[in-house]
Amino acid sequence: MLGHAGVRIIANALKRNSSVEQLLVGSNSLGDEGALALAEMLAVNTALTSLGMSSNGVGPRGVAAVADALCGAPQSC
Repeated sequence: MLGHAGVRIIANALKRNSSVEQLLVGSNSLGDEGALALAEMLAVNTALTSLGMSSNGVGPRGVAAVADALCGAPQSC
């Protein structure tokens, strides 16, 4: 399992990504902290077109952060 620390490492790398289009991190115990890390990445990543993060125990704070990042991203909302 990645957990929030593992997904933070991946999210930081994907901030500079220009080729990865799909990220599947379902069932990795990300929680809100992991979702916040993904939200930070989503705010600047322009290549990712698909994100799967089901079954991670993400609460309202994490969901709101990801939604805000997606609505602020190009080609969204």
